[in-house]
Amino acid sequence: TSDGSQGAMLHPGSSQVSWKARVGAAVADAAPSLVLFTIAMLGRLVDPYVRPVSDYANGPPISLSNDEELVSTGLAILYSYVLPMVLILLLCLASKTDWIEALLGLFEVVAFNEFFTTFTKKIAGSLRPSFLAMCQWNGEGCDASNSKAMSSRQSFPSGHASNAFAGLTYLVLVTHLLLSLLRDKHAKWCPPSTVRALSSLPLLLAGWIAVSRTRDYHHRFEDIAAGAAIGAVCACVGFYSRAPALLTSVGGKFWGRLSS
Repeated sequence: TSDGSQGAMLHPGSSQVSWKARVGAAVADAAPSLVLFTIAMLGRLVDPYVRPVSDYANGPPISLSNDEELVSTGLAILYSYVLPMVLILLLCLASKTDWIEALLGLFEVVAFNEFFTTFTKKIAGSLRPSFLAMCQWNGEGCDASNSKAMSSRQSFPSGHASNAFAGLTYLVLVTHLLLSLLRDKHAKWCPPSTVRALSSLPLLLAGWIAVSRTRDYHHRFEDIAAGAAIGAVCACVGFYSRAPALLTSVGGKFWGRLSS
């Protein structure tokens, strides 16, 4: 076979190979991310570092009220991961781009983010602003359930913030890429600045999710800043590892497209 056909066979989303081969290639490609994600999920069961309450004698506060979450964990997952998955799939179909490669990239981002966020939470053992109320501190230990007690010691970094900026930053990057392709094909009259502005809108949602964690006293601003940074870095790693293949699937050039 030619070099071109060999490249197609190695490409999970190539239309030149059978669905069976494509699924097999995609599963093999996703395997390392699946291992990392599994480790992260198992890591959640590990007790965090038990930081002494006395460390907070001079601040920051740990006695704020344990208010109801403005954005529940379920909603955070919906906004951060499910929404990007659906929108990316629709954009890929509209632009006739390799949706398998795009979704593999999203899964890679999720796995990286979950792993690094969980690892950092466990070794930091940072007490939440509402620690005393959440763990029902009795002066010597927590009277709350073990899950509540563990959660009260995992303020840094914010998982909501890292999830939001991981999934939604990846959505921004992929959306900019695919909307630019659609603009070239169907709406060249549309200024590139408009594409960039529309593509960036999901960051407003990410910011709202992150900041909400300070309003319900589950995190401090440094917690959400660190979480946002972790998520954004993971998103960039996932995107830049997949963008060349995405553009190759439609005959585009990588760096030239990103600069538009």
